[in-house]
Amino acid sequence: MGFIEGFSPQGLIESLEDVTHKQSMFYRNLRQNAEAEFGTAALRAIESGLGDYGRWRAGVNKTQPSVLVAGGNAAAKLSNWECADFQLFACDVSYFVEQQAGGLDISLTGPPELEYFDAFGQGEWLWQFWEWMLRGVSEEFGDLAVESTRSDGQWRLRIRGSGLEQVPALVSSPHEVLGDAARAIALIRQSSVHNGALYFFLARAIMDQFDASGEACVRAAVRAIGRERGSVLRERHLSQGKELNLENLMNDWDGPLASVWQWRDEGVLNRGQWLQDCSWCPYASAWNQFGEEGRAIGYLYDIELHTSMYTTYLPGIRVRWETLMTRGDSTCGFRIEVNSDDLLAANAPPHAVA
Repeated sequence: MGFIEGFSPQGLIESLEDVTHKQSMFYRNLRQNAEAEFGTAALRAIESGLGDYGRWRAGVNKTQPSVLVAGGNAAAKLSNWECADFQLFACDVSYFVEQQAGGLDISLTGPPELEYFDAFGQGEWLWQFWEWMLRGVSEEFGDLAVESTRSDGQWRLRIRGSGLEQVPALVSSPHEVLGDAARAIALIRQSSVHNGALYFFLARAIMDQFDASGEACVRAAVRAIGRERGSVLRERHLSQGKELNLENLMNDWDGPLASVWQWRDEGVLNRGQWLQDCSWCPYASAWNQFGEEGRAIGYLYDIELHTSMYTTYLPGIRVRWETLMTRGDSTCGFRIEVNSDDLLAANAPPHAVA
């Protein structure tokens, strides 16, 4: 991942899995910090934020040119699903589509990322994510309902709407998209935009309900995301025998950077420096849709996430920007540096124990 990506079907699946994992980290850390700070009162904000996110998703879907050209009906919306959900679902060998009266059912062993949530004892949170988000999707669609259910050790998506007698190709054979790298990357990129929107709706709901204390909670949650990501990358690189430095970090980032983000060609990347301008960011693309409020909430993410993640990976890294999209600039000018002494300290062998 990072700046070194593969665009084979397997490489695209790995990129999709990384993007989906970010979705899980956003939701899990924001909810965990909100519940720790505000108790069960936080659930109203989380459910509200997921409902708003679902309604936004449906709005994105039904305004796509491909949906409008196809008639804007339920079949057009399902056939042109706006992000790569079904591609990921089909990675489960149990994925099965069955035609039903008035629609279709999709079944698999469980939602993607269930193992991640179960590791924290929070598996129920993932079930609620899909339940509350899809409720918002269905409310906004009106003519296309998607319901998350559980039975007999299977997760089922019950999809109902007029004109679904023929199973849409995207749903019945979702992995065919991976044979077209350009189309797959477009779906993966849109899925990253969705992650930015998910963060916005959850953060806004927490801040609306808990005001300044909600902002402090959101900041703490984003720092927790940064620590989680930085720790995983640090341990992975150490286990692989890689030196902890900026070149290894950016080339083996925990997600796709070359296909999803866009960068100006000029830049510097070596062991101690990463100096480069980002010209398009999927998260900023989402936040800009919500005006000043979106950029302000996105700014919290920019500052807290990058500072926490980089310094967790390698203490002593200095995180700076010359420009920042969430402050109204056209680029994010990353100016990340670490001096030679901190590189030596980070990579020194552990002291021998007598």
